[in-house]
Amino acid sequence: PFKHKTLPWESNHPELSAWLVALSDAEVDTLETNSEQLAHQLRRFLPPTAALLELCDLPRLSPTNSPQKLKGPTPGVPGRKWAQIESFAATLPEVSGPWIEWCAGKGHLARTISQLKHTPIQCLEWDLSLCTKGQAMATKELLPLTFSPTDVLQNPALTPGSNLVALHACGDLHRALLHRGTEHRATSISYSPCCYHRTQSPAHSPLSQLGQRLLSFPFSAQDLRLAVHETVTAPTHDRRRRVQNSVWRLAFDELQRELRGVDHYKAQPSFRAGELSLSFPEFCLTLCEQNQLPPPSPLLLQQILKRGEARHRKVTRQDLLRHLFRRPLEVWLVLDGALYLQEQGYQVKVGTFCDRLVSPRNLMVQGLVQQT
Repeated sequence: PFKHKTLPWESNHPELSAWLVALSDAEVDTLETNSEQLAHQLRRFLPPTAALLELCDLPRLSPTNSPQKLKGPTPGVPGRKWAQIESFAATLPEVSGPWIEWCAGKGHLARTISQLKHTPIQCLEWDLSLCTKGQAMATKELLPLTFSPTDVLQNPALTPGSNLVALHACGDLHRALLHRGTEHRATSISYSPCCYHRTQSPAHSPLSQLGQRLLSFPFSAQDLRLAVHETVTAPTHDRRRRVQNSVWRLAFDELQRELRGVDHYKAQPSFRAGELSLSFPEFCLTLCEQNQLPPPSPLLLQQILKRGEARHRKVTRQDLLRHLFRRPLEVWLVLDGALYLQEQGYQVKVGTFCDRLVSPRNLMVQGLVQQT
């Protein structure tokens, strides 16, 4: 909807299109954050949606460790992030062997696991500064953590029989975890994926053999981005800034179509946070210069801002239809990874490790290698 002013399905489903456009702002806000209610409302237009979210209802993974053993949140870790770490660590399996955190950052998860399981942990992290800070924190807390500056995408050597963990590993990072972990016969692989669209590949093919048979086309990065396109946990000011950015970009899209005489969307570069503090005229002038377009008149700017606001109102309503498929797409991708582990000889569990309001990326896969 952001790129196309008219969508093909509007003519095929006029009643659905009319219902979406007539929604109030309050109704849109509610449906954006309530997938169950959205599916219920769309059932009368698209009956198969009734079963769609039922298939996404995964069980909550049972805790295996008591978080009461923990000293409390690490200074500098926000409350919601700490809740994610605590819940993830509490559900890890009881297994023997060395532990490795994949893409460890400063090692917040590793320090938590070390406290719960009284075990040394190796932390793999490509950013040397994060390794240095994480090692200093672990040393201060007398925790047996070792940080190794490592690019996990470059096939790092892993000790066979290790237990690999990754909380919110993005795109290629969690796919590399699966490939490297199974190649080195890790005893266990426990991960929560995130940002599926962050990949160096132009298209993403399924990992599992079954997924490859079921899907006749690769996912594009735009397809994968849909799975994480929500703002359940975003602060109010971030949401407000996102709305402003959307309105202004849609307004500029109206402007560039008019100034170029070409009624087609033209992608624009992302603005850095500081640049979003510009006024709307400055925003448009900056993009006009970048696109070698003549500066618009103040009157035209007033007109296109109103058109941008109208476009945004329509886009947010039509996007609800796409949002219906966010969780099903994410569950499909997670199950594909789980099936890949199963095909490599692992016994697999899939479920949630925390509430959605703590993190919408609350899916977790646990694989235990089957002994032969």
